[in-house]
Amino acid sequence: MVFDAAQAGRENANGLIYELVEIGRVLTTVQDDSTLWDRLSEQISALFPDTSFFVGRCNHGSYLLDLPLVNEAGVRQYFDPITLTGFSRAVIQRAVALHFTHVDQQADQLVGSEIVLDPAEPGSWAQSWLGVPLRGHDSEVLGIFSLYHVSPDHFNEQDILLVEMLAAQLAIRLENDQIQRQDRERRQLLAAFMDVGTVIANASDADESMDRIIEHLVRLLGADAAALLIPETSPADGDHFQLYYSSDPEQYPPRQPVQLNSRNPLRRAFLARQPVIISDSQTQPGWDGYAGIPGDHRLQSWVALPMVVRDSAVGMIVLGKAEPGHYTDNLASIGFALARQAAVAFDSVRARTSYETSLDIQSRRARRLDLIHQIGSMIAASLDQQQVLNTTSQLLTELFDVDHCGVMMLQKNGLEALVVAEYPDWGIVGMEMTLENNANMLRLREGRLAYTVNESEIESLDMATLSVLATTGTRSTLFAPLITGDEFLGSIGLDCVNQPRNFTEEEYETMMTIAGQVAMALRNASLYEEAVTANRLKTEFLANISHELRTPLNSIIGYSDMLADGHYGKLSEQQFDRMQRISGSGRHLLSIINDLLDYSHLEAGTVHPKLEPVKVSVKARAVIAEFHALAQAKNLSVTLKSLPNETPAYIDPDLLNQILNHLVGNGIKFTEQGGVTVEVSTERILRGGNLALKPSARLNVPDGLWVVVKVTDTGIGVQPQDREAIFDSFRQADGSTVREYGGAGLGLAIARKLASLLGGFLWVNSEPGDGSTFTLLLPPAPMFVHLPLNDEAPLIIVAEDDPDELALIVGFLADSEYRVMGTTEGSIAHNLACRYHPRVVVSDVNMPYMDGWALAELLAGDPRTARLPVILVSGVDPGAQPTYRNITHFLTKPVAREALLKHIQQAIERSTTPGSSET
Repeated sequence: MVFDAAQAGRENANGLIYELVEIGRVLTTVQDDSTLWDRLSEQISALFPDTSFFVGRCNHGSYLLDLPLVNEAGVRQYFDPITLTGFSRAVIQRAVALHFTHVDQQADQLVGSEIVLDPAEPGSWAQSWLGVPLRGHDSEVLGIFSLYHVSPDHFNEQDILLVEMLAAQLAIRLENDQIQRQDRERRQLLAAFMDVGTVIANASDADESMDRIIEHLVRLLGADAAALLIPETSPADGDHFQLYYSSDPEQYPPRQPVQLNSRNPLRRAFLARQPVIISDSQTQPGWDGYAGIPGDHRLQSWVALPMVVRDSAVGMIVLGKAEPGHYTDNLASIGFALARQAAVAFDSVRARTSYETSLDIQSRRARRLDLIHQIGSMIAASLDQQQVLNTTSQLLTELFDVDHCGVMMLQKNGLEALVVAEYPDWGIVGMEMTLENNANMLRLREGRLAYTVNESEIESLDMATLSVLATTGTRSTLFAPLITGDEFLGSIGLDCVNQPRNFTEEEYETMMTIAGQVAMALRNASLYEEAVTANRLKTEFLANISHELRTPLNSIIGYSDMLADGHYGKLSEQQFDRMQRISGSGRHLLSIINDLLDYSHLEAGTVHPKLEPVKVSVKARAVIAEFHALAQAKNLSVTLKSLPNETPAYIDPDLLNQILNHLVGNGIKFTEQGGVTVEVSTERILRGGNLALKPSARLNVPDGLWVVVKVTDTGIGVQPQDREAIFDSFRQADGSTVREYGGAGLGLAIARKLASLLGGFLWVNSEPGDGSTFTLLLPPAPMFVHLPLNDEAPLIIVAEDDPDELALIVGFLADSEYRVMGTTEGSIAHNLACRYHPRVVVSDVNMPYMDGWALAELLAGDPRTARLPVILVSGVDPGAQPTYRNITHFLTKPVAREALLKHIQQAIERSTTPGSSET
């Protein structure tokens, strides 16, 4: 019997060892979670027959206990996760094994262990209960393994030993699972952060960026509902938000307001800029179940993740879960990190959107200001009323992007208004409108402000206005009054035909600004016409008076000379002297009358230069010859210096003759010893200056090549304060009534006006007692000029530094009956363009001093040439070079005649340069 008992014990022990080994093998080899717990249920049931048991898993900081394996009386049971409670809570929190042999009789021990039985826990009904904590290698409690039975004293020492051995194996498996899970979570987290980083780097749309980031949060943290709240107030008060993102857009549509009460923990999270976990919203003080957040009235577990960037919360992500206690500190930390990344993306998109919006506003404003400047410059530069009106209507149509612009002016009788300009041409110019019972004109006159008439209001307008709008089919229009001072001149109408339009406040203000400029320009043009009329009358008066004065003066001078010559008998010495004085005074008076007449013609604008290439030294030599006798009488020398390869000037030779007469005569007049020197040369102005020429800064001399004429004398000089005064009309340096040197003070004024008329400049450098140097700058002549008899032919200016290439291009254009001016200098091309209003400029890219790019930039920046098309020619591909809006085409050398003519014609057709009709 003893032998049999020992043999049975050995067999029992071998069976237990086999079962433990088999359980260990299952724990190490079975990877599928579901299969693992099924196999373990069978193995543990075999090890502890007729006994109930469960395995519980928990995570650090979690309030939930997961129950992957529950077996009661040999039957596998399935439990949802439960709140950590009862026996399990005591074992896990204390990290000690507990063994109760008779639960009902051990009530005091239960109380001492702070154990409150909970029916939700498996085995809460048992009398025998044994539980062992599942510890990891660092003693962290990973879960619990428990045996329980309805009978008291059911477990012996061997059972306790087996439970501890089995718990060690289970702990190893749970720890390995936890390590794998953590590694998987780390990889998922890393992938999420990398994806969020990509979102931030490429963020362009806030909605798309937030959707991506919240998707990661929902997947990593587990959520049944999600929301993104953006503060409505600035600075944020934590109370008022807008639902920016909603996981349930049907019931909780985005952009609706969300208001949090002062005790709501979500508000505390936002203001503290720290995450807040709500384990159970049902028991959470201050929780508002109907604040407007998806799931706020049904979900229990919540986490609030403030979106913090630069120490400021720009929003808050809220995640909700149905089970209480779902969110742990670890999950909150992960979510908070992603929320901060979301804040960066959201702030970046918002800043980029703000920047792009601001940039778009600035771009539109800059374009608008540029066009306003163009309009102002162009209408201010013209004193032709019709040109001002035509330019205004065309540029306003472009500026406001409307279908039509019409300008209406009051007639002199004050009873009617007339359409005087429009763009595009719809045939309404010349239409008359009566002002009787005209409410529209009355509103503009008295209100003095722009206003809009929409499609629904047009029918209510007065019949006179309605008849004009009906002609154009206008559906909405913006009216602006033309008012200068207290005078109402008329109105401008911007018409929208294809579809109605609502104009902005900025457009109203812009329109009023331009209307004021236009009204002033029209007033100036009217005053100019009056001034021209007055000047014409003055010129006619001076011409008549000069004629009336010249006739007797010529008689006085002629008879005086005849008497002095003895034609009527010999004169005494005293008589001869008096005759010479009479003749000299008459000639002086005649000179003054001639100057007055010349000046009046210049002031009236009736002097029109006839330009041609002129060698200045030839004209200077002739002028010096005329003054030879006068200089010899004063014992003065008059010399000429010039270069053999002199550059011709492009001027009127007769006007140059007048300028030189005034300058040389002035030098001889104010010089008593020494002489006068006339020097002709060619100089280049760079960056507005030249050390040798010393041009006056106030003249604003353009850069480029100039023909220079210097008239230097050794006379009395000019005081510094008088260097500009001597060029004023009727002024001399000495303004006293008794002067040593006579004259009306018109010579230098006429000379400067003539220089300006020729496109040149005149100034003086002088010191008292050291003589004076008068410097005259004249524009050099183009190398080629082709002006056919047809004065209406379009003018083309060509700039090319290679004379052969220049001659070729000029030949192409001349054969096509264009008017052409060709030059090897970019600066000369610019001066020609400003003076003669061409239709197109053709320029080589690579030229010395001023290349094609610089010429295009200079033309684009000058109001006189801003809209002038430029065609660039290059021997190579220009590549990534600066472009200006006036550059219409690039041509590669060698230039084909057909391509050149085609592009020039296209440029002319698209050109809207005001004044182009003159060419």
